[in-house]
Amino acid sequence: MGGRSYLDCGVKPSLLVGWFAANRRKAVTLVSVLIAASALSVYAWLSSLTPQGGPRVAIVSPPLEFWMELDKTEYAYGENVTIAFRLKNISNETITVSKSSMDLLPPAFISTEASGANGSYLGPFHFGLSITDSNGTVIYERFEGPYAATYRFTVEPDGYVRQIFFWKHYDWLASPLPKGTYQIRGIFYGSCIPGFLTSALVTPSIAFIVE
Repeated sequence: MGGRSYLDCGVKPSLLVGWFAANRRKAVTLVSVLIAASALSVYAWLSSLTPQGGPRVAIVSPPLEFWMELDKTEYAYGENVTIAFRLKNISNETITVSKSSMDLLPPAFISTEASGANGSYLGPFHFGLSITDSNGTVIYERFEGPYAATYRFTVEPDGYVRQIFFWKHYDWLASPLPKGTYQIRGIFYGSCIPGFLTSALVTPSIAFIVE
């Protein structure tokens, strides 16, 4: 009625069909390139949030496996450190994890991913860390003590909660770490039912260098 359909843009549909029929290989290649480009964009975005190729350490205390991972081991002076933590249920039954206190960090400092985990309190930062220098002196520590449990969540078999902590020197320390070699450990403090009463799971340490 005087309007134009979305196909009426100066090219007849029959011509489009004819072009695709005559150039089927080119059309398939074009579609493949577009799909690949989209996949690369998604991968690049995920890679920006995920430590890639860095060292990882873990501790297993059934029914939990707790690991920590750095994005790399060498940092420039004043550079931020990206640390990933994951708590996984390695048993064959659903467990309840109780935490002793709630650590509410701004979204700029953490990213949370959960699979098979349920609860109203998956957003707080659930983990701790300790950094020492080459002499064993504690430089930075974020750790929860043995207080009355304030929140809990459930984790199904093979389920996990994974959080990335974007540790920004200028927000958590008076000044950037001096150049040198350091050790970092991951800490999870809580209880697991069925499993164990309130306890601390501490990973082996990872060495990293500030140049």
